[in-house]
Amino acid sequence: MALIAQPYEGWKIAGAMRWVGSMRWVESTTKAPGGVSGVQDHAPSQRIRDYQTGGGWVDVYRLAPIHALRSRDVSDLAHLLDHFLGHNIGYDVGGAIISGTRLLKFSRLLVADLEALFCSELIAAILQALGRMNRSNPTRHNPASLLRELVRTGTYRRIGRAQPNGPDAEILKFPRRAA
Repeated sequence: MALIAQPYEGWKIAGAMRWVGSMRWVESTTKAPGGVSGVQDHAPSQRIRDYQTGGGWVDVYRLAPIHALRSRDVSDLAHLLDHFLGHNIGYDVGGAIISGTRLLKFSRLLVADLEALFCSELIAAILQALGRMNRSNPTRHNPASLLRELVRTGTYRRIGRAQPNGPDAEILKFPRRAA
C-alpha cells in the first residue's frame, strides 16, 4: 500500500493499492471529478493529472520492507476497502477542520466516527486496522502530521514523485533494491 501526498490547495493524503484486480487510488475528498464527496476510488493516472493540472504534485511513499503487507494483510485490506467503498462513507468536514487545529484535536471530547471520514482519517484508520500504526483516534491526524509520524517511525519512506504517464500499475511501480 503506497501513500500519496499532494500539496495542492493544502495537503491531501490518499492510498494507492491493488483492489479488485487493478491499481486504485483510494481517498476521502470533496474535490473529486463530478463533485462526488466522501470515500471513493479512481485510476491513479486520473487523479495524478488532476492534482498536477491544478498546480500541485504527487509524492509517493511506500511501506518500509519490514512493514510490507503479507498475504493475510492483503486480504484484510481488501475487506476494509470493500467496507469503506461499499457503504457510501461521506466526507467528515468537521473532523478535517478540527484536525488542522493545534489544541482542539487533543480534546477528550473528540470521538472517532468512522461513518464519515476525511483523507488522513481514512488512511490512519486503515493503517491501524492493519497493525501498521499504533491505535489512537484517527481523527487527530491531519495529512501532514500523519505523514510525518509514518516517516519518523520508519513505517513509510519517500520513493519519489509520481508521473501521470503510462498504465496505472507502472505509475506507482517502485525501484527494487539491489540484492
